[in-house]
Amino acid sequence: MESLKDRVYRHIRDNEKYRALILGEKAKQKSPIGFFKKFVVYDQGEQVEKLDAKEKGSSHIVSSVRAMAIAHNIKETSTIERLKLLEKRGFISRDLMNNSVSALEFLLHLLMQSQLKKKELDQKIDNLIEPEKLSLLEKRSLKETFQVIEPLQHAAERSFRKENAGV
Repeated sequence: MESLKDRVYRHIRDNEKYRALILGEKAKQKSPIGFFKKFVVYDQGEQVEKLDAKEKGSSHIVSSVRAMAIAHNIKETSTIERLKLLEKRGFISRDLMNNSVSALEFLLHLLMQSQLKKKELDQKIDNLIEPEKLSLLEKRSLKETFQVIEPLQHAAERSFRKENAGV
């Protein structure tokens, strides 16, 4: 299995098309915080005034960290462990690692809390949260969480530059 994983990682790092694919559309998407520091939420349909915390948050973190792990030949599969190894090996700063871990944990906590509440109310369980129903502290924390995404995306993009690939 390790041999196969080595070959796949090497193939991805050596092929520009695969590198672009692994970074994917997530690297191009921006944080769901608007110009006036307001949350960018759905504006129509059943999802009005809601935000997909997985699609707009945790998946960005997971995708960026996965890309860096592949670029730097880190075989660990846990996102948090990948972050720790990326920091330990000098590919990201301690601040970025700590902020990314906190951001991911906070998003997962919010999602779980929301999903448990929906289950109790016998509602459809999804990844949508309603920012306006969050406490002031939760809103502030969510905004800070989304601010981690862009530096993490930039770190992933730097990891896949040809001169850095395969380190």
